[in-house]
Amino acid sequence: MHLWVLAAWALAGVAGLILVTGLRRPAPSLTGPLIPPLVPAAAPGALDLAAAQPITLIVGFDDSEPARRALTWGADLLRARPGSLHVV
Repeated sequence: MHLWVLAAWALAGVAGLILVTGLRRPAPSLTGPLIPPLVPAAAPGALDLAAAQPITLIVGFDDSEPARRALTWGADLLRARPGSLHVV
């Protein structure tokens, strides 16, 4: 009897996955490249700690459109700052 319950539970999970993936809406595609916001310049005489310290940015990538946008955003962000980009 327990095997039938497990099989029914697995079948319901697969049916739910099919419904969720079939009914989701695609993300709107952007036409131009993403440009990160500009960082305002520090006041004269103030220490700019963000420019002095390198940052580490980790971006998850699964070859989907949102992942491509995140990777583009991260690469654009690190063009103006010292640091490293890790793609997982």
